[in-house]
Amino acid sequence: MPGFDQAARNIACMAAVIESSGCSMESFTSIGFHVLVPKSQIQKEASFKEFMQKASVHQKVRKRVEAYKGRPDYENKQQWFENYFEPLIDKIDVSLISWEIIIDSIGAYDKEMGKKLLEFYDLCCKYNKPG
Repeated sequence: MPGFDQAARNIACMAAVIESSGCSMESFTSIGFHVLVPKSQIQKEASFKEFMQKASVHQKVRKRVEAYKGRPDYENKQQWFENYFEPLIDKIDVSLISWEIIIDSIGAYDKEMGKKLLEFYDLCCKYNKPG
């Protein structure tokens, strides 16, 4: 569906999994959706920041649910949205994290592992050329 990006899709799927598990949002002390991206892509592509805003995700999932209006399953979709998606979007921590921050954090804890990860990451960037 146009206008329904991967962040909205993944968070909606999280709500669907919570529903199918029989758990309630109150049973979670914390829940998060974090996307790891090269720093250069975060800086270059404004869409990453835009798509990761909770308000943007909420709007897109609401629009998706509204697309079911007039269909027999619309009421079920609306109930899912109110009972599972909205409590999730209220509670979830959504963020973009650069790989560089992750590698630096690991390096601060374990210098040798940080060095190895940075070498690997540099090779990944060399051959995959992120933004």
